[in-house]
Order: sequence, then structure tokens, then C-alpha cells
Amino acid sequence: MKDITATCEIKEGRLHIIRETDFKKCIRTAPKGKYFLKLAKIYRKRSLNQNAYYHGVVVSLVRDGLIDVGYRLSNEQTHEFIKEQFLRTEITNEQTGEVKTINRSTTELTTTEFNEFIYDVIFWGLEYLSIEIPLPSEFEE
Repeated sequence: MKDITATCEIKEGRLHIIRETDFKKCIRTAPKGKYFLKLAKIYRKRSLNQNAYYHGVVVSLVRDGLIDVGYRLSNEQTHEFIKEQFLRTEITNEQTGEVKTINRSTTELTTTEFNEFIYDVIFWGLEYLSIEIPLPSEFEE
């Protein structure tokens, strides 16, 4: 069976399901059994402006800084290098307990997480590569 999902809002302490009729129809046709219900807040994903600034300004300047210290990387390789530095996370195999490290994708970051990520890169670039990356607010002007 495919997972049943519904978008909802909480207003004044009450749950309001959007397209409630469709949701109830899915519930009526679901096989009998136990289910897990999860309520998760929806966050906006990174914006197109954030993405353009990151790839057009941040990645380009970090690439130039890395070239100055001896690394020859493409923009895509620089993007992967940055993710390796700032978006590493651990995943655990629930059966064996084995822990692996992976890099999160920037596409899954919320606008707030993406801003924090960019500022981390800006300060890192200044400290370790001696490059000055303009702040997003400076870039927009």
C-alpha cells in the first residue's frame, strides 16, 4: 500500500485537513491494521535567489580561493567540496549498527538552513582561504 499523506494546518489548536474528502476516502479504502501517524511542520525550501547567489557568487569565489591554494576544481567539484565541509551527516544501519557519513543535498535545506549554510561558508572562506565573499544583502544591491 502506498503511504497516505495529507497537508493540514493548525489554527487555534485545531487540525484542519486540506482536501479532507480525499483524505477520508483514502482512509476508508486502506486495509485494516495498525498505522503510524506523523505530524511534521512544512518549511519553505531554499529560494531561487538563494540558489542563484550560492552558485553564482559563493561557489565561484570559493573555487577561485581553492585554486589560489593549489586545488584545481570545477564549479561542481567545488560545490561537492563545500558540501563535504558543511553538510556531512551520519546515517546508521538499523540492523547492523554500522554508521556511514554522507553529505546532505542543498536541495533539502530550508531557507533558514540554507542561510546558515551560506554564512558558514562565508566565514570559513575568510578564515581559511582569505577570500571575502559578499553577503547576500550586498549581492542583491
